[in-house]
Amino acid sequence: MPTPAKRTLTREDLVRIGRSGDPWEFLPLVAQALRLAPEDHGLRFLFAASLARAGLRTLALNQLEVIPGDAGATAELGALRRAASGLPVDEIPFQHRVAVCRSNVAALGSRGVDLARELQRWEARASVVRAFRALKGDVVLADPLAAPAEWIGLAGSASACHDVARGFTELLDDQGPPVVVEGVNPPIVFRTVFDATRPDSLGHSPCIAIVQADPIEALDGLSVEDLTERLSDDRVICLVGPDAPDRLGSWMRSRDHLQVFGPYVVTPGTRVRPNPALADVLSHVARERRERADALRVSIRERYASRQASWWRRRYQEAMGSGRPLGVLIPTCRYSTYIQHASRDLARAFEREGWRSRVLIEPDDHSRLSTIAHREAIAEFEPDLIVVINYTRAALGEGVVPRDVPFACWIQDAMPHLFDAEVGKAMGPLDFVVGHVTPELIERYQYPASRMLAKPVIVDPETFCEHRSERDQFVCELACVTNHAETPEALHARLRSEAGAPGPLGRALDGLFEQIQALAPEAHRVNLHRRIRELVHDAMRREVGSRPGDEANERVIRGYALPVADRVLRHQALDWAAAVCDRRQWRFHLYGRGWGAHPTLSRFAMGEVRHGEPLRAVYRDAALSLHVSASTMVHQRIMECSLSGGLCAARLVLDGMSLSHARAQRALAESTPIGRDTISVRREGRDVSISRDLFAPVDHPLAMGYVAQRQRLEANLEAEQGGQLLAVPVDRAKRLAAFPGLVIEELDATWLLGDLSEITFWSEASLERVAQRAIHNSSWRANLRAGTASRVRARLTTDAMIRELLGLIRGALVAADEPMAKAA
Repeated sequence: MPTPAKRTLTREDLVRIGRSGDPWEFLPLVAQALRLAPEDHGLRFLFAASLARAGLRTLALNQLEVIPGDAGATAELGALRRAASGLPVDEIPFQHRVAVCRSNVAALGSRGVDLARELQRWEARASVVRAFRALKGDVVLADPLAAPAEWIGLAGSASACHDVARGFTELLDDQGPPVVVEGVNPPIVFRTVFDATRPDSLGHSPCIAIVQADPIEALDGLSVEDLTERLSDDRVICLVGPDAPDRLGSWMRSRDHLQVFGPYVVTPGTRVRPNPALADVLSHVARERRERADALRVSIRERYASRQASWWRRRYQEAMGSGRPLGVLIPTCRYSTYIQHASRDLARAFEREGWRSRVLIEPDDHSRLSTIAHREAIAEFEPDLIVVINYTRAALGEGVVPRDVPFACWIQDAMPHLFDAEVGKAMGPLDFVVGHVTPELIERYQYPASRMLAKPVIVDPETFCEHRSERDQFVCELACVTNHAETPEALHARLRSEAGAPGPLGRALDGLFEQIQALAPEAHRVNLHRRIRELVHDAMRREVGSRPGDEANERVIRGYALPVADRVLRHQALDWAAAVCDRRQWRFHLYGRGWGAHPTLSRFAMGEVRHGEPLRAVYRDAALSLHVSASTMVHQRIMECSLSGGLCAARLVLDGMSLSHARAQRALAESTPIGRDTISVRREGRDVSISRDLFAPVDHPLAMGYVAQRQRLEANLEAEQGGQLLAVPVDRAKRLAAFPGLVIEELDATWLLGDLSEITFWSEASLERVAQRAIHNSSWRANLRAGTASRVRARLTTDAMIRELLGLIRGALVAADEPMAKAA
């Protein structure tokens, strides 16, 4: 298809643009026209008028001086001259430009970018070229007596730069790969890119590579705006000079193990373009990286292809004897404080079991690992097991981890991407799951039940122990450690925006936010998750038209409603703590990221606390630490606190007793019921009939314990269960029997904490009672803490989990090998 011919503007076109268009659209066009027709005083008059409209006083007046007095329209000339004369002074003093440029060059010098020689050349040139700042920030470098076509800055206006920068920010995503900015004159694009990519809530901020082929052009941009704070940031790479494209390629090749391809943006008005073009450099590096990744994939596939179940069974058996130690690779992420520390703790625990270990993590806050990083680690380390927190093999991406090496996904958080049938179906015979596993993952999302191990989040016994130090700055009555400082209102607004939720979905989320806030105070009396599901189904049916079970509903439940409920419960409890401490004159320490900016709780902010000894000291030295979650009362915070010598109280949520209830129901279901009834309940917008077997609680100690616990918590058991009986829905009894490995003692809050009526709270008054007892009754505090700690040491440490996981893997390998052996 032939390239369309470029349209040539006529004088009439120029006049029309000059009279009605954006002055910055007209100025570069008419400057070129005046080069060809310097005696066209009509165009020059329009040129001067556009300069004046842009705020370039000096240049406008200079152009009016060129127009002879007898050229006609003398009254218009006079009016324009008076208007231009009334504009603010526009010239940027030479010494000011030099000072700004030197400051920026010094900032780059501290980063190893030496522009001292080019700075001398620039200063000699800048002394004879004046600079003028327009009303919107545009800067024009010009000798007013020279032809306008020779001026610098008429093309690439601030408006054009802002448009480019806005378009760039729309391309940003949370992966944050490096950004390449070609040209820093004017600096608007770089500044906008930098500010739009400041550290996010996780601490990540991508690298920015500034590339400029002409050093003088770069210094022109560095002379008009103080960029020292931005240029001093270690995520900014500045490549200036004719060899800048080659150096960009070398920099990218040095980061093979990291993501390097993100948005590439050109600053409008850049005069000297790199050679070779940056697009060609990026394309060449991308091809090299694909070839490198493919070569690694082939090498790994060839190495692992012959390692079937029988091979792995022998490998694990030999390692238990005198064979080469097994090796575990643990890819992790530095953008979650807990996950990166949990990964390192896990690696040390494997080493205590005699394994070799390697943790794969980003080297700094500006990087994301690439596929090559994972494949290089596998090729070099040759792991016998790969463990990743919250990500399955398939979720890491196609071909990142070979299918022929054992892989364990350690679920610590109910992340939305895990709840996908394609993820479950993708699991092969060497895929294992440990952690927060639920029947839903097996029934709905097709996870392999025989290769799953239910475990709450566990703790490292070396990191958290009763080691004492001399510090006392952490001593207080109440403390809480959490990074969830964003208010519920701000979280609602952010999630609503991220969902792109104007219209019906936005109305649904707005209504849900109000309903969740109203529901939160009743979390100890109602099944919060069930009620939230019902609220979401009602809201989505009413506003969006979706039905229960639709993926849209599930995304709202997991991606919006449950996180918001958790945040509401958390901040409400912290408000209670603040009120209690104010009234009792107790010290309240609030640790974590972002609390210093909280609208009401900032006065309690103590900053972030490092993992290890500082965190141990926080737990140990507070009379009482607080744990709040909408999902569970069995949490690593409670475990870490007890092993460190502290006591932690949890906000009571009825859902947190679900395992205690399930254990009682399963125990009773194995005996003979004393009756059966049928009830009608409202579920997901419709009436459902449920058949239930009835049991007397005395039929099993677990049932008696559950009833006693509910009574001590003053819950209305009689109204819910129908007299002093426990009802077990028939369908639920079948599910409990089908998934015995998911209903375990360690997930039961009453097993971990003991009597919940003593160590949980659900209101400001109940929190004050628990705190009062912890502060003034040292023996009660010590006994309660010691009981929790003893149970954690026995069954909820990294060491204990690893032993169970290895037992699961070995058993699965033997089971997979037996059919193969019989077939042979």
